[in-house]
Amino acid sequence: MIACRRWLAFVAMATLAIARPARSQSPPPTLSVVFLYDFTTSVSTSLYGWSYSVAEDPVLEDFTAAVLAGINSGDSLSFGFITRRLYLSRPYAGHELDNFYRAVVQNTAVQNVDRVGSSPVWDALETATATLASAPGRRAILVVTDGQSTGNVHGRDEVLAHANAAHVAIYPIFLGDRRLLSPDWPTHPGDTLAAIADATRGTYTVIKEVKIYTISRLSSPGDRSVEAGTRYLPDPMPHAKATSSGPSRNFPPATIAAPVAQIFAALRR
Repeated sequence: MIACRRWLAFVAMATLAIARPARSQSPPPTLSVVFLYDFTTSVSTSLYGWSYSVAEDPVLEDFTAAVLAGINSGDSLSFGFITRRLYLSRPYAGHELDNFYRAVVQNTAVQNVDRVGSSPVWDALETATATLASAPGRRAILVVTDGQSTGNVHGRDEVLAHANAAHVAIYPIFLGDRRLLSPDWPTHPGDTLAAIADATRGTYTVIKEVKIYTISRLSSPGDRSVEAGTRYLPDPMPHAKATSSGPSRNFPPATIAAPVAQIFAALRR
């Protein structure tokens, strides 16, 4: 009798397990993102020694491509250049992003006069936060900058308070002269950017610079493992010389795409 009851209980539990529908996996959260790019001359001249147009920027297209790769059809994306004033686009829905780099980013008519002088990064973050305050889904600002913020109307603490009130996470990405990250540098912009990320539940990223060398000849007449041409290398190679002409791309696409992908993966969790 006891064995019979146990058997009936087992059958009942098995029947319920079969009848119970499997839990559906919840869809990833939608994102509302503002991508800000510091286009002041302090960034361009410190990295490359000259000032360039939007179309000539050596890494802007790679950054844009990395951000676009993280945007889904239900998300939204705004883009802005940080100069003495902020050039900020309207929010674009995920299905509107075809040819976004050329139609929106490259088509932004940044005045050269706006690129010199002050660099109000905090004000740009304040404006971006205000545009996201009522946006759907998870809200985030990705800001590529060297962290040298000057000429602001809004203070950093004010910006952080507004970002937290609006549930906006800020993800600073350092791009600039690596000497700014030295402990001996008086203003410590890297520490400031890291503190902003920590205060808003974002992350702070430093894009790793990679030196470029042109292989002038093979290591030996019989060595075919290295062909002549441009290579991205962390250290000098034998029989290689540094590239000196043209806008050197010290940041290969992979060094940009990987950390940006990590940011979007964190936002989706």
